[in-house]
Amino acid sequence: MKTKLTLSIDKNVIKKARSISRNQKRSVSALFEEYIERLYEIHDTSEKKSPTIVLSKGIIKWKYPEQTSYKELIKNKEDKSAR
Repeated sequence: MKTKLTLSIDKNVIKKARSISRNQKRSVSALFEEYIERLYEIHDTSEKKSPTIVLSKGIIKWKYPEQTSYKELIKNKEDKSAR
């Protein structure tokens, strides 16, 4: 459920947010929501994740089938290197 939120933000920050929003073709609200989700993941102690890993989430387009795990990819690379 979406709920409205009013924020007090510096005008220059608003301009930057709108510029980023236009470039990414996403709303400022969507950018803010994603930012907060990532911050929460960094500070969530239930799962220990590197902040770098959390912040980089989603920036690489995964071209392998969903069933392919990272371990399988490494194993395949090692098998090819051994040839």
